[in-house]
Amino acid sequence: MAALASRPVCALLLAALSAVAISLAGCGGSSCCLAPVSIPANIRGWWDSSLDTPRGRDVIYTHISREGGFIQYDYDGDAVNRGLDCFTVQTGRLLPAEQNTWLVQPDTAGAPVFFLRLAPASDGHGMRVEFLDGRSRQRVLRTQQWRRLRDTRVVENEPACTQ
Repeated sequence: MAALASRPVCALLLAALSAVAISLAGCGGSSCCLAPVSIPANIRGWWDSSLDTPRGRDVIYTHISREGGFIQYDYDGDAVNRGLDCFTVQTGRLLPAEQNTWLVQPDTAGAPVFFLRLAPASDGHGMRVEFLDGRSRQRVLRTQQWRRLRDTRVVENEPACTQ
């Protein structure tokens, strides 16, 4: 190590790497060092984001936190997944992209980011959700109507599926 430090270029490189390591030391997760986000009250909360498919209802619940946490709970025991009596949990972060359009940045390494256009109903009980093409946010890939979930015990009382 002493031989490396004696060379000016290597010394600068080691100093730069040390500075990066020190600045990242307080960052415990993939999204903790991002700028703070404040999600509007009419968007945050628990949503029934289930899908009706030809194979049956795919039961999915989504939670959006005040700070931009985006968590989807996909029930594994429904007619579509036909698995265990538990939820597969996907986490991420909701970040503002432009007016009514949000970027969802998954926490899972390698998972693709995607864009949503969110239009909450005036009564606060529903929200139109458009999944947008990542290249051209003008192109809508899929549209859903999410309902606000009043009783969250259905999610809280079920275990997460273990890998």
